[in-house]
Parts: sequence; C-alpha cells; structure tokens
Amino acid sequence: NKPIEVNIYSSCTQVELFLNGKSLAKKTTDRSTKFIASWQVPYQRGVLKAVGYNAKNKIINTATLATADTVIKIQLIADKKIVKANNQDLVYVTIILLDGKGNRNPLAENLIKFEIEGSATIAGVGNANPRSLESYQAYERKAWQGKCMVIVKVGKSTGEIKLKAVVDGMDAASIIVNAE
Repeated sequence: NKPIEVNIYSSCTQVELFLNGKSLAKKTTDRSTKFIASWQVPYQRGVLKAVGYNAKNKIINTATLATADTVIKIQLIADKKIVKANNQDLVYVTIILLDGKGNRNPLAENLIKFEIEGSATIAGVGNANPRSLESYQAYERKAWQGKCMVIVKVGKSTGEIKLKAVVDGMDAASIIVNAE
C-alpha cells in the first residue's frame, strides 16, 4: 500500500486509470500538462489499466500493466521463419520469461542455456543489461528484465534449424526456422 507515482503519457483528450477494475479518476492530457496524467497510487498486486478518450468521450485506446508471478514458461520469438541457406543470413530470436498468465516477469534474471541443431551457429547473445560482463558469444545468457536475445547465423545447407532454450526448473522451449 506504499504510494507510487503512475504517469500516463497520452495524446488522448482524457485518460482514466483503473486499479484492479476500480477507477482512480479521469484526467485531462493536453499541451498544458505536457500530455502527461499523474496519479499517486497505493501499490497493490493486480492490473493497472489506462483508458484514453477523445473529445467526444469515446474510448480510443487502452493499455494494461499486470503484476507478474513466478516465471514458469519460456517463449521464443524469431524475426523470421524462413531464411536463406547462404552462410550469411541471420535470425534474431527474442527469449521472454513468462508467468502462468503469460505476463513477462521484469525481475527475472534466470540463466538461459541454448542448444542449436541444423546448419547454423549462434553468432551472438545479449540482454541489454549495461552492467553485464557475460560473453556475447557464449551459448548461455542471463535474462534481464525477463528477456534476452540470440542471433543465429544460418549455414550453407537447407533444412530445419532448431534453437532450444533451457532454464533450470522449467520445461525447455524451442523454435524452428527453415533454411531454403
């Protein structure tokens, strides 16, 4: 219940903030407020929802932020599913650590180990943490704010490339990319 400041940046005429379904008031956003609406909100687990309204009081946008629970799932998202087998093409795979409701846990810093099958190698790993001293070429990386990235370099042979992510205590996850 310690109060925290919640700022909503919006080009909508008004913004309404909800905490766990309860309205905390509508506020105007315009040049005079620098398009920012601010609330002092007592911290509670759950969902913050911002609803943006136009001048006619019609809902034109919403955004939600949910409290994350313990990480139990690994999600892999590739920037492309089909690549060229030319020994140069790259695939950028984002790894996200999720709770049981599919929320990214921004406090997760689990060590993620990677395995690759097929005609490809791991060209680099990263997590955007400016204080990290981990190798960019290792086959493992700690998550930062619940995320990290693997860059896969495609080889010369066609076929499936499978990237697998393993975190202790969780089911492994994988993604398949096809090299043509």
